[in-house]
Amino acid sequence: MASFERSSDERGIDILAGTIITVLGAVGSLINITVIVLIIRSTQFHNAFGYICTSQLVADIFELLINIFWTGPSTFL
Repeated sequence: MASFERSSDERGIDILAGTIITVLGAVGSLINITVIVLIIRSTQFHNAFGYICTSQLVADIFELLINIFWTGPSTFL
C-alpha cells in the first residue's frame, strides 16, 4: 500500500513556496495599484498609451490576486 504522507522537508518547502508566492503577489499588486494612481494623476499619460498601460496593470492585478488567493494557499495544502 502506497503511503501519501509527506516528509517534513517537503512540507517545509511547500510552506516556503506558498509564502513566497503570496508575498510576491501582494507586493506586485501594491506596486501596480501605485503605478495606476500615478498614471491617473499624471497628465502626460492621459492618452492612448496611458489607457493601454492602465489596462495592462489592471489585468496584472487580477492575475496577482489569483496568486494571492488561490495559488499561494493551495501550495500550503
